Amino acid sequence: GNELNKISFNLYHGFKVKSIKVDKKTVSFSRNKDLVTINHKLDKGDFFLKINYEVDKLSPLFYANDRAIHFPSYFPWVPQFNLESSLINYESNFHRQMILDSNAVDYKLSVKGSTKGFTNLQKQKESTYVGTSTNGISFFSGDLTQRKINGYTIILPRTWELSLKSFGDFEGYLKKLVEFRNSIVEENISLPKTIFILPITQMNDSYFEENIWTFKDYAIVYYPVYTDQSEKGLVYKEYLTYSFLPSVFWKNTFINPDKFEDAMLFDVFIGYYFNKSHSIEDEYIKFVLAQYNEQTHSYSSSTVQQIINILNSKNDEEIKAFFKEWLELLQTGKVDNESLEQIAKKG
Repeated sequence: GNELNKISFNLYHGFKVKSIKVDKKTVSFSRNKDLVTINHKLDKGDFFLKINYEVDKLSPLFYANDRAIHFPSYFPWVPQFNLESSLINYESNFHRQMILDSNAVDYKLSVKGSTKGFTNLQKQKESTYVGTSTNGISFFSGDLTQRKINGYTIILPRTWELSLKSFGDFEGYLKKLVEFRNSIVEENISLPKTIFILPITQMNDSYFEENIWTFKDYAIVYYPVYTDQSEKGLVYKEYLTYSFLPSVFWKNTFINPDKFEDAMLFDVFIGYYFNKSHSIEDEYIKFVLAQYNEQTHSYSSSTVQQIINILNSKNDEEIKAFFKEWLELLQTGKVDNESLEQIAKKG
């Protein structure tokens, strides 16, 4: 038919929806956690949707107060039509996942308050930002500063400015990681020219997948607050390998929460292979393999050993072909112990 019976969108449950209007007419809605559903028949085609909402109770991971704001785009602080959850529970810990809409959106953001903010949009005038993005809106404020280095725009805490002395090495290392990724994935990317370098807010720091988010126009690079942000503070090679590669291989495509373990196993071995190829000391792979127990994981020890054998015995071209096939299984949701074992035997 030519009508929609309802429309739903994703908005973090810490925001209270006060009212919704469709073409200036107030409509009823229902809510289940982050999912908001408008119970109103709509003609198919263009319509104007106005959502009035305010902060009620935010997460300690994503906050807005009179001192600082931390609203990254992968968190639904702006309504999204991707209806997946932005936080999933994995091994009794919260894990962030990407829930951005894939279509381009025209944004206009007006900010009230005296604190200077930074965003991926272009500044139109004081406290007003505009832009078209497929990467949503990120907005950060607090004791941050902006610097231009080597053609890059860097936003970071004032107390971390000394670490920019190592930016050349940092840039060079990330470019190596991008080049490595492009040698496996056909569609090439480049290192974004805007980089937010921020202290991470999280309840645990055991997953490298939490640390870096890379989009077309900008990247967010998080470091734990306990890292030494002095002159060499940006170049933690093992940390960057395992944090950056997930952000350019799979994090921008939705991964079924039930498949998070599959993605983590891919990250472990793709990171190990890069580090091994570049003679970078790797303690993480030793930790993972020492702790690995097939009784509590989806993959058998024999499959894991077959992967190790490939990385230790095959040439670069064969190894990259193996990872490309593994990535395709991951992105289509078809990866499991049996399918991974099959391509490992073939590899």
